[in-house]
Amino acid sequence: MNDGRVRVSGDFSLDSGPLRWRGALAADNVRVTEGLGRPLSFIVPILRTKLGDSRRHLTGVLDAKLEFRGIGTTYATLAQSLSGGGSIGFRDVELQGSLLLPLLSLRIDQLLTDRSYRFSDLNIQFGVKDGRVRARPFELRGEPFGIKLEGEAGLDGSLDFLVQPALLPVPLRVKGTLDKPKVRPDPLAGLPFR
Repeated sequence: MNDGRVRVSGDFSLDSGPLRWRGALAADNVRVTEGLGRPLSFIVPILRTKLGDSRRHLTGVLDAKLEFRGIGTTYATLAQSLSGGGSIGFRDVELQGSLLLPLLSLRIDQLLTDRSYRFSDLNIQFGVKDGRVRARPFELRGEPFGIKLEGEAGLDGSLDFLVQPALLPVPLRVKGTLDKPKVRPDPLAGLPFR
């Protein structure tokens, strides 16, 4: 798949009552495409691009180990019951058209609306519980600036991330949604990995 290897396993219960299921996915050296970028943006909101815009893209290589379990057959019931987590690693990533990066770059006088953002590697550990995807603190080492992040995204698309661009002395709070992020300075917040 996409020049890499993906292994998927799972099972579900046929007992009476709501459908219970669990699954696992492992990916090695999978080439990232826009189709993979959208679901990954729940863990790394900077990866969110405008759907259907051919000038927006995400490329790179992905390694992942994910395990999930849930109850139900509709998105609403799954979103509330989904639990699990895992780790994701990216290599050689290029991102153009991020919905969030231009908002961050305006805060540090570097406009990235049409420019690419590149980072060499990224490793993220995250968990899913109560309809929220929580990422442990992680760092994007990229050009033209590095970014430290931590926070969570709701499976409904809501955001609550603390972001520290390397060129700013004050962290930024990212709220709103994946498709309409809102950024404001948050001088009272502290990042545990400063």
